[in-house]
Amino acid sequence: MDSEKCTIIMSILKNGSMSAAAEELNYTQSGISRAVEALECSAGFQIITRGRGGVHLTSAGEALLPAIREIAYWAEQYEQEVQRLNGAVTGRLAVGSAYAKFFPWLTKVVSGFHESHPGITVELCSGTSTELSERMSAKSLDFGIVSRRDGTFESTVVKKDSLVAMLPPNHPLAQAKSVPATIFEREPYIEIHTGLQTDNTLCFRSRGIVPKLSFSTPDSIIACGMVKAGLGVALVNSVIADELRGGVAYVPLDPPENVDICVITPARKVISPAAKSFAAYAMGFISEL
Repeated sequence: MDSEKCTIIMSILKNGSMSAAAEELNYTQSGISRAVEALECSAGFQIITRGRGGVHLTSAGEALLPAIREIAYWAEQYEQEVQRLNGAVTGRLAVGSAYAKFFPWLTKVVSGFHESHPGITVELCSGTSTELSERMSAKSLDFGIVSRRDGTFESTVVKKDSLVAMLPPNHPLAQAKSVPATIFEREPYIEIHTGLQTDNTLCFRSRGIVPKLSFSTPDSIIACGMVKAGLGVALVNSVIADELRGGVAYVPLDPPENVDICVITPARKVISPAAKSFAAYAMGFISEL
C-alpha cells in the first residue's frame, strides 16, 4: 500500500474534505481525487464516500483505518528521521488542550518553538480530555493537556484540580463550604458535552450517582448562563470555573473530587523527532502553566 495515499486519506478524514486536504498537503484537488481513486482501485472496493454531509469512511474503509493510520504515521516518522540525519528537523505536529485556560500558555510555547524550528508545522486543536487522549493513542496527537486518562502514551501530572458544583447565586447552598454530589440527583442537572466521557461522568459513575438530567449544552459558557438564569445546577472543573465566574456560585464537593491535570505525549518507542523536540521545549516552560 502506497504510504503517500494513506497520508492523503488521513488528511481527508482529519479535515473533512478533499479540498481541505489538498490545501494542507499542497496538492491540487484533482490530484487528491486521483490518489483516492487509485487506492480504491488497488483495494478493489470503495474506501470513502462523498456527500453533502462531508467525507466518511465506508465499512470497508473503517476496517482498513488502523492499517492506513499506521502506514501514514510511520511514513511521516521515516521522513522526519531522514531530515534529522541530514541535519534538519521538519514535520507536522498536532498539539492541544482540553481546557481554554491553558491555550495562552500553549500558544506562547508554540510561538517560541516555531522561531527555532521553522520547518515544523504545528496544528492547535481542542477537545475533551477523553477525545484528546484517544487521539494520542491513535497517533494523531503529539502533545496534549488533559485530565488523567488511560492510554498508550506517556503521562506527566502537572497540576492538581477538582470538580466544583455550579449553583445559581440565590441557591440555599451558594455560600456553603461544600455540597454533597447527591445534589445532582435531586435538582435539575445541566449536562455539558452530552454523550461524551468527561470528568463529570467519571465522577458520577464512581459514586453511583444518576443525575436528574434536565438540560444539556456542549459549552460551559452556555451552561454558566443557564445556571445563572436559575434553570438548574452544573458540575465543572475548577480550571474551567476560573475562566467563567460570571454571577454564579462555585462550591466544592463533599467528599472532594480531585482531578490530575496531565501533559501527554507519544510513547517513547513511537515518538517522532519533531514531537520529541516540541515536548522537550514545552516542558522547559511547564512551571508557567
